[in-house]
Amino acid sequence: MTGVPTGEVLLIGGGGHARVVLDTLGVMGRTCLGIVASEPSSAVGLSYIGDDAAAFRLFPQGGEAALGLGGIPRRGVPGTALRRRVYETYIARCFRFPPLIGRGVIMAPDVALADGSQVIAGAILQPNVRLGRNVLVNTGARIDHDTVIADHAMIGPGALLCGEVAIGVGAYVGAGAIVLQGVRIGPDAVVAAGAVASRDVEAGGFVGRS
Repeated sequence: MTGVPTGEVLLIGGGGHARVVLDTLGVMGRTCLGIVASEPSSAVGLSYIGDDAAAFRLFPQGGEAALGLGGIPRRGVPGTALRRRVYETYIARCFRFPPLIGRGVIMAPDVALADGSQVIAGAILQPNVRLGRNVLVNTGARIDHDTVIADHAMIGPGALLCGEVAIGVGAYVGAGAIVLQGVRIGPDAVVAAGAVASRDVEAGGFVGRS
C-alpha cells in the first residue's frame, strides 16, 4: 500500500478526544480507515493500524489524517506540545490534515480555518476569526469577532475569547477560561481552567484562577 486510500482518513490517537474527532468526522460524512496509537484501544471501535512507525511503513506516501490527541499542561511542558510534535511529524511524512467542523457549530461565513484546525461541537466563531494550523477549539467554546489563534494553540471546552484577542503559537486556554477583549496571550502561555486573562500574557506565562 502506498498511501491512505482516497476518501478515507487515518485517526491518530485512541483516547477520549479521538472519540470526539471520530464523531466529528461522521458528521462531515468522512470514513475512518483505522486508528494509529501506541497500543490497541477498545474505546474508539476502529481497526488498529499500529503505532506511528507502522503507519509510516504502511502509508509511505501519506494521505489524509485527523489528530485525536488532546492535551493538559504539566509543569514545564505546554499542554499543546504532544499535539504539535505529532502533527509536524506526520506533515513531514506527507500526511494532510483537513479542517474539522463538529455538530452544531455556529460559524460566520468569513471565518478562516487552516489545515488541521478542529472546531468541536457547539462552538461559536464570530466574524473575522482566524484559526492557524492544528488549532483545537473545543466543545462549546466561544470565539468573538476579529480574534486570531495561531498554530497549535488549544482553546478548552466552554472558554470565552471576548473579541480582538490574539492567541500565540502553542498557547493553551483552559476549560471555562475567559480572555478579555484585546488581550494578547503569548506563545506557549497557559490560561488555567476558570481563570480570567484581563491583560497581556508574555510567552510561556501562566494565568491562574484568582
